[in-house]
Amino acid sequence: MNRLVHLAILCCIIGLVSSCEKDPFLSLKSSNTITFSEQGGTQIVSFTTNRDWTVSSSESWCMVSPSSGLKSEGELSFSVACAPNTTYDSRSATVTIRAEGLMESMMVTQDTNTGILIDKSTYDLDNTAHVIEIGIRANVEYSVVIEDGAKSWLSITKTKALSSDKLELSVAANDSYDEREGRVIVKQNGGDLSQTIFVRQGQSYGLFVTTPEYNLSNESHRLTIEVKSNVQYSVESEAQWIKYTQPTTKSLVSSQITLDIDANESYENREGRVVVKQVDGDLSGELIIRQAETYGLMVSPDSFNLTNDAQTIDVEVSYNIDFDVIIPEKDRGSFISYVDALGDGTTKALSMQTFRIGITENKSNTNRSSSITFKQKSGPLSDTVLIEQESNDVSELGHYVQFVFSSRVVQPLQIKPATAKWTILWGDGQFAYSPGDSGHIFEQEGSHIVLLSGSDITSFSTSIKGLELIDLSKFE
Repeated sequence: MNRLVHLAILCCIIGLVSSCEKDPFLSLKSSNTITFSEQGGTQIVSFTTNRDWTVSSSESWCMVSPSSGLKSEGELSFSVACAPNTTYDSRSATVTIRAEGLMESMMVTQDTNTGILIDKSTYDLDNTAHVIEIGIRANVEYSVVIEDGAKSWLSITKTKALSSDKLELSVAANDSYDEREGRVIVKQNGGDLSQTIFVRQGQSYGLFVTTPEYNLSNESHRLTIEVKSNVQYSVESEAQWIKYTQPTTKSLVSSQITLDIDANESYENREGRVVVKQVDGDLSGELIIRQAETYGLMVSPDSFNLTNDAQTIDVEVSYNIDFDVIIPEKDRGSFISYVDALGDGTTKALSMQTFRIGITENKSNTNRSSSITFKQKSGPLSDTVLIEQESNDVSELGHYVQFVFSSRVVQPLQIKPATAKWTILWGDGQFAYSPGDSGHIFEQEGSHIVLLSGSDITSFSTSIKGLELIDLSKFE
């Protein structure tokens, strides 16, 4: 019975307490829409609630403070702050207040930033023609202007003046040897906004040898050659007789290379090729150097020792020039009867011509000599053939010594005085005369009769080796 009474009393107390507490409520005192400019800012939102509350924002750029609070009988508030809108789109966020199952929302909007955006502001191109597409985003009307200095090689092929679009820019090939830069300006109509597009285009590459051919004499030379280039280059010579100093350059300017040309000591002209070539590229310039041969005029043999008989001798002339054959006036006909040109031929570099020379009989009792000169027609070159011929018979002089030698080698005779004029007839078709060598080597073994003559010889001596006989009967 007592328990029932207690329970009834407790229920009455709970009912009385419940009937005294108010119902929950949440009410906005501000508008449920808030608008910010693109610069952003802060605004205050007022509300009332009899319950503890929280507030939140759906976007990070829209911030609320404080984010929660306790119930109050009076008016409550929090702030809404927006950062500047740096994008080119308007944006919105939702701010929500919650209090014990109740909810109020408001819409926050922010204006778009005004501006012009381009995908890329700088283009570095090679020297060939191009069409480039440039993305433009704008929320203002705009125009596209090419600066005056670039209008000759930049042109607009497609554009729109509103919203997102592609600007097509045509770039002509750069045929010059200089780099160039042009500017394209995207400018707001009636406003200050603008973006600048820079277009840089590389130059055409060039490599030129200003004088491609040289014809030189056979002497050594130093050539200074002008090269125009805007690339690095090397110099390659195909001939060992051409040597160079190598420069390099980066801009199209005149530079010089020095080539040292060796003297051409051969009897052939020659040609060398020098290539001025781009390093790591295909450009090149070629230089041809031609060099004259050394001029030659040579005879073989260059001397003859003849008996007094009439005879012919052959002289071989090697040459690569025009020449004359000169016989002393006093010897024409009387000593040298004729000079005939026989067949000709060539060596590797020289022509050859054989000349047959007629020698008359020497009927006098004195030795005689002459020469034939082969002389360049218009130049200093010459070569001479010396011709010595014995007298008719040295024994007719009435003043001679006869020797008989059995050895092949005859040691030089010691003849005095040193100024004496003498002649030695060796008996094998050879002879010697002062002041020449008075010794001799015979080609054949056996006995050899040797005659020594001279009008002013006072004495002589000889080695007894190989001497079989000496006859002084005619030595007066």
